[in-house]
This record gives sequence, C-alpha cells and structure tokens, in this order.
Amino acid sequence: MDMDMLKNFLLIAQEENLTRASEKLHISQPTLSRQIQSLEEEVGKKLFNRKNKIMSLNANGRIFWARAREILDIYQRTLDDIDPEPGVVSGDICMAVSESSALRRILQLAREFQDEYPMTTFRVLNGDNNTVKDRLETGEADIGMLFNNVGENQFDSFMIKTDEFIDVLMPADHPLASKEALEVKDLEGYPLIIHDDSLRRRPKSYWKGFRATFTMLYTAELMVEAGLGIALVNDSILNFESNGLVARKLKDFNSLTVSIAWKRGGMLSQQAELFLDKLRKEMIS
Repeated sequence: MDMDMLKNFLLIAQEENLTRASEKLHISQPTLSRQIQSLEEEVGKKLFNRKNKIMSLNANGRIFWARAREILDIYQRTLDDIDPEPGVVSGDICMAVSESSALRRILQLAREFQDEYPMTTFRVLNGDNNTVKDRLETGEADIGMLFNNVGENQFDSFMIKTDEFIDVLMPADHPLASKEALEVKDLEGYPLIIHDDSLRRRPKSYWKGFRATFTMLYTAELMVEAGLGIALVNDSILNFESNGLVARKLKDFNSLTVSIAWKRGGMLSQQAELFLDKLRKEMIS
C-alpha cells in the first residue's frame, strides 16, 4: 500500500465511478481497477458496493476512507515539516481544542508566535474532550486543549490559568432569568441540558432534571431555543443575547480547569515543540 494508491482510492470514493476517476487521474481504467482489487486483497475486505457503473463505499470502505484521509494528512504534514533550510522554523502546528475562553489567549500567543516564525501555520480542530484525545492519539493533532486534568498515561499535560465558570443558559423570559446569579438548588424542577463530558463523569442520577446532552455550545444554544430545557455552559465564549437567550452564573460550582496535552512519547515537530514551550511559559498555573 502506498500513498498514491490511497489518493486514488479517495478519488474513486468521491466520484463513485471508475471511468470518471481514471479520466481525472490520467490512468487507464483497467490499471485503476487492478489497484483497487489489490488494495482490497491487502486489507482483506471489500471496500466498495459495485452496481452497474456505480462504486459506493460499503461499511468497511467508509471506515477505511476516514483512516486513509488521516494517513495522507499526517504524511503531508510530515513532508511539510522536513526543513530544507537548517535553522528555519516552518510548517503546520495542529491544535485540537474544546470550547473554552482560554482559547482566546492561546490564539493571541499563536499570533505572537507567527510574528517570530512567519513560515508557520496553525490548524485548529474543534471537538469535545474525547475527540481531542482521539486526535492526539492518532497523531492528527500535535497539541490539545481540553477540560479538567487529563490524568491518562498516554498523554503529558499541564494545567493553564483560566477564570472560567459555569453559566445557566435559558430564554430571556424564563422564570430564573430575573435572578442575577443562581445556585444548584434553583435548577430543581426544570429540564436540564448538560455537556456530554459531564454525564460521563457523573451518573444521570446526579443531574436532577436531566433531559439531554450536547458537545458543542452552538448545539446547546439551539436546544435551549427549541425548548428542550436550560443548559449548563461554560461562560465567556458566545454572546447569546441576540438570540433571545440569557446566561446566569451558577455560584456554587467551582471554576473550570483546562489542560494543554500532547501524546506521551510522540515526536513533536520543531515548530510544535517551540509553541508548546511558549504556552508553558505564558499560561502555566
């Protein structure tokens, strides 16, 4: 299996037609067909459903498609990181991040870093804690930002400074909206929407009134607008006021903790190492 074969596989999956793919690749159709047969033999599974002239990915093919994209992305990033000029810092720094106001400071530091190393580029991938960890584990991301202390053997990490708390998001005409701040006991009797990570850490029985979960704040906003309940969200991220919603601080919840993490034993690129050092110096708590 080589990189060209993976690229050809992705194009066939996109076109769903061997003839169109062969025309775009300037490869004869029989040659391309043999490549796919060879790939399926190597994988040990059929990757396509074939009907008439249509080739659509089957369940195994969809899994392989996702991994092929990751492999090609890592391969290209590796080529980009190979420095043709000794002493020149260049290439991608990929960060996987959960939604936190700490990201503002990180992005400010990214701008400062690019002022010093203008040949570097930043790629930012969003997700919840589990998505961030997965991207670090597979090598898709160099550095991750996630909530709480990581506490897992496959990652190294450090805590960063944040003054982030929990807000309760609700419609402006909600009975609790008249209060400036809330306590947990105030939420009893109201349907509650919580972050999926919170449900993983504590059982449903802990969350009185639990009705739904979310992983991204925009989804929480839509769920509250739809009337599914009131949502516990981290503050200082989005302005909900324009959509007829209000956020009220939850007084008896501790401030949120945020970690910077990277894969233990992984080989970070020069630029990622330098940026990680900058984060450690500027943000460590």
